[in-house]
Amino acid sequence: MTAVVWTLVGLLAAMLGLFAAALYAMLGKFDGMSGRFDGVNTRIDSLGSELRAENRGLRTELRAEVQEVRTVVQEVRAELRTEIRELRTDLGAEIQEVRTELRSEIQEVGTELRTEIQEVRTGLGADIRNLGLRLSQAGA
Repeated sequence: MTAVVWTLVGLLAAMLGLFAAALYAMLGKFDGMSGRFDGVNTRIDSLGSELRAENRGLRTELRAEVQEVRTVVQEVRAELRTEIRELRTDLGAEIQEVRTELRSEIQEVGTELRTEIQEVRTGLGADIRNLGLRLSQAGA
């Protein structure tokens, strides 16, 4: 019986040795995985730094673009204001010319109408006098 017990103890010791070897092997794998995770973390940190740097660069570019657009908008505003002022001046001058021409034409038409009215009055006056003379001659 002791031989069986000692055999069992030997088997248990062998199994304990196998478990210990397996445990150490697993610990080695965990260490290897830890190294891999450290490498992944380093790459993630590196990518994060690159992204932050790229983000800063894009922000700078975007600010420059926005400033360029603002400058162009200001230039266009200034040009439009100048053009509007010129158009107002030109239009004002044209309106003044039309006013002057219309006043002149109205005065000419008024003068012609006065002359025609005077001619009609004169003609009517002569006709009325002639009619009066005829009536007085017919009545006499």
